[in-house]
Amino acid sequence: MKGILMTPSLIPAIVEGRKTQTRRLDGLKEINREPDAWYLVASFDDNTLFRFGSDKYDEDILVKPRYQVGETVYIKEALLLNRIFGEASYRDGSPVFIYNEQLIKTRHILAWRWQRDSLSPLHCPQEAARHFITILAVRAERLQGITNEDAIAEGIIPPEHAFVMIGSDIDAAISPKEEYAELWDSINPTYPFESNPWVLPYEFEFVKER
Repeated sequence: MKGILMTPSLIPAIVEGRKTQTRRLDGLKEINREPDAWYLVASFDDNTLFRFGSDKYDEDILVKPRYQVGETVYIKEALLLNRIFGEASYRDGSPVFIYNEQLIKTRHILAWRWQRDSLSPLHCPQEAARHFITILAVRAERLQGITNEDAIAEGIIPPEHAFVMIGSDIDAAISPKEEYAELWDSINPTYPFESNPWVLPYEFEFVKER
């Protein structure tokens, strides 16, 4: 089973069903060296493959989404060593239980086997996963094509709750799209929102928590 990285602060939004989209640069880095030079030619087999063309470079590039529609993947999380028991825990202090194939919890907690006191989400093994999502749809588009509705589906707090102070006067609402742009830039400084890179927006649903 594949794993997927998510912004840790947004994992609760996934579990609550508020975050149901994620935009990825998977397989698009070559195109995004100069995103304006490329356009989407076609998609094939229900968006399992995208073809991008470029008049400037007179070539085509095929991009296969890392995650396929119908596929269930686990969310990768950081792990910490519980020094007292030599066992693994999540950052919230919860123990990492071992599950069998039927996802039934056993009495055992995952023993720490790494030569360091913490493990980044990038290296989180499947056996340590507690949250799973299923991919419902994927498409290709430019990042700035995101709508306010999409931004909310990305886990952004709705506008009636998103305020900032302007000087010392009144609060003014930030649009979900603007809020998402700030979040994107904090995660992807190499491909800022302003550069309008090509992305693969995935739609998904939270399927289980173990």
